[in-house]
Amino acid sequence: MRKKILLIAGHGQGDPGACSTMNGVQYQEYLYTRELVNLPAGCFGGADAEITVYDQSKNCYKQNKAGTGPNFKAYDYIFEVHFNAKVHGDGMMDGKFTGIGFYLHTGIRGVSVEQRILRNVVSLGFKQWGDGIFYTSGLLNCNVAYRAGVDYALLETAFIDDLDDMAWYNAHKQEVARAVADGIMDGFGIRKDKGAGDVPQPPAAPGWQRDETGWWYLDADGKYPADGWQEIGGRWYLFARAGYMLKGLQVKDGKPYYLHEGPGADEGALMGTDGDGALTVFWNDK
Repeated sequence: MRKKILLIAGHGQGDPGACSTMNGVQYQEYLYTRELVNLPAGCFGGADAEITVYDQSKNCYKQNKAGTGPNFKAYDYIFEVHFNAKVHGDGMMDGKFTGIGFYLHTGIRGVSVEQRILRNVVSLGFKQWGDGIFYTSGLLNCNVAYRAGVDYALLETAFIDDLDDMAWYNAHKQEVARAVADGIMDGFGIRKDKGAGDVPQPPAAPGWQRDETGWWYLDADGKYPADGWQEIGGRWYLFARAGYMLKGLQVKDGKPYYLHEGPGADEGALMGTDGDGALTVFWNDK
């Protein structure tokens, strides 16, 4: 069944969003969101999907607030593009990114699409912001989509007041757009028609995968464990919201756990103490 996807540029008509001036250059969020939402839209050519870019002469937030917004129920996925901002900007080229992240509704736990986008962008050399995926019930469009029973994600592409972030984004915007489109298509299993110059690539084999952020685990069905425990090969591992394996001292559901810090075959595995009080890896029991 053809997927219907709505792409929204955050901060619609009359709302400039976050702004910053760094090295004499002004960065305005509403200009960047409009540009980026159109770039991935052009990457779906030949895909078995119906892509709609929300009318940029309108303001989706204001319309939803007034009860006159678009019919979210007409779509399978709503993807809203934003650029983040810090409490205190970082206008220095210090070689340190703040990074990319997502906001999802607190009632949502299916994050395979967003995980793929994060990993695609990180693989280009950018950084994941914190856990990468954050949950909220304080975003209007997000809440409207949740009540409509439609998957929604708000992408914070980069920090508009971090000069390193914006320099990197401006140099890689086309690749970011492709990473977003590929993440959406792969996450939903949308068939992609290959162009004449495309070379078929084999899918990643199930098992442990690694990028610049860390380790994650690819299940045989193409999904990733996230935001909880997973038993793999008789050992227990704890995964962050974006699907990356955690290490060291972690607190889950109010309880502290110690996960092997590695390196080596035991890296990330849940540990405890044996009868002699020595740390050891737990097997088959958490």
